[in-house]
Amino acid sequence: APILFAAAKLLQEQMPDVGFWLPLAAPRYRRSLLQQASRAGIKVTVLDPQAMPSPHYALAAADLVLAKSGTVNLETALLSVPQVVVYRVHPFTYWLARHVLRFSVPFISPPNLVLMRPIIPEFLQKEAQAERVAQEGSELLTNPQRRAQLLQDYQQMRLMLGEPGVLQRAASEILKLLKT
Repeated sequence: APILFAAAKLLQEQMPDVGFWLPLAAPRYRRSLLQQASRAGIKVTVLDPQAMPSPHYALAAADLVLAKSGTVNLETALLSVPQVVVYRVHPFTYWLARHVLRFSVPFISPPNLVLMRPIIPEFLQKEAQAERVAQEGSELLTNPQRRAQLLQDYQQMRLMLGEPGVLQRAASEILKLLKT
């Protein structure tokens, strides 16, 4: 969160009219996140999950999403909203995953993993710096060619994911296998 709030502050300095929404996953995070936003010097509008008909409303209405890596990246891509992704874990956890567990993936965000190429900017560990996140975010907001390329990549990602209803089709296939 501190990196995302600092990046938001930089974007706000570049584009004074920009506004920020903060959709809460759970109300218990409200105070902590508001304190962090205040320390970063940005004003955010908190969106409580209970007050929205769907958690996707805020994503769908956004011009840009700054987020941690996870399911939200796939949801954001499916809604055709540009995004910048950050992911940091404790340095010891990172070291353990890389050196002991030998965990290695080329990307961390689901859209990039689906296509196995970098379609959305993602910053991991030491690369996750507010300046870089803000720079990429600004580029996605102001460069029409960059935005168009991202939307085209999202379309290719959708094709790779297949037609809607994949869970039903997979369940049907599994049931067929179990009956034989």
